[in-house]
Amino acid sequence: MKHLLIVLFFFCCLLNLYFILNLLFNRPRLINRVHVFTEKNNVGKPADNEGRKQYLKFSGILSLFGKAITKLNLMTKLKEKNQKELIKAGIPLKGEEFTAIQIIVGLSFFIAAFKVFGTIIAGFILLMIGFYIPVSIVKIKKNKRIKVFNDQLGDTIVLISNSLKVGHSFLQAVDTASREMPEPISKEFAKLVNEIRLGVTLESAFENLLKRMESDDLSLMITAVNIQRQTGGNLAEILDNISKTIRERIRIKGEIKTLTAQGKLSGLIVSILPIVIAAAIFMIDPQYMKPLYTTKIGIVLLGTAFLNEFLGYLIINKIIKIDF
Repeated sequence: MKHLLIVLFFFCCLLNLYFILNLLFNRPRLINRVHVFTEKNNVGKPADNEGRKQYLKFSGILSLFGKAITKLNLMTKLKEKNQKELIKAGIPLKGEEFTAIQIIVGLSFFIAAFKVFGTIIAGFILLMIGFYIPVSIVKIKKNKRIKVFNDQLGDTIVLISNSLKVGHSFLQAVDTASREMPEPISKEFAKLVNEIRLGVTLESAFENLLKRMESDDLSLMITAVNIQRQTGGNLAEILDNISKTIRERIRIKGEIKTLTAQGKLSGLIVSILPIVIAAAIFMIDPQYMKPLYTTKIGIVLLGTAFLNEFLGYLIINKIIKIDF
């Protein structure tokens, strides 16, 4: 009964982590999605306002924690790195606030692990895991956002090319794309147009856009536009050719993803299966697993097993990853 309560406590910590991350990352997006239905209808508006108040209250507490980190000059490099990744992922959080989330999640995992296993080593292992879980979530959102951006880029280039053919300037064509295309490409191109209108050169604005969106297809388009500005030529025709190239790259990437899906699934199963089996045995007979985390030999074996699992996952990913 005691071990069951410990497992339930750890499960509650995971649910709290999910609630915090969902509240921070998904709440504004959900509000925007239902805004279309609620702006003309007052039904459900008080509940939405209540949720908004809770979000702002939690965000205020997080901001205070972040300001404390800033004033104490803690984790400066990590904070700057987090800020850049948050911008790329399109998440409206400050670097210090995200660092505060990492600390909170890491400490929660440390306390839960110490309660479950009773050893500081296990606590520190889960502390590091909890510290990097928010980073992994941001990385997933960033990659997903860049993928959507790349999928939209071909149609956007065609739209810009058509605008140029009817006599618009390049800035007007990009402005049209920012108004006609969906997010995230509309948001990024709108930032590009606003920077140029504020006096930033086109080359610098392109450079800033490329820093926000790590896209090889976008780099190809920017290089072509910069060369055309220096040497001259028909920009609309150049963009049409780039659009065809990007569409072909997307098609090839889709085929590669299909061919490597089995390898990715194998790597995932190989990585997760030992952890699932260990958790099942621990719930059935905790005493059977106790020597693994209470003796020095068991801890060494556990660490070796985790290291081998991690290396195996990296090797499988390296094999199935194809750069072109």
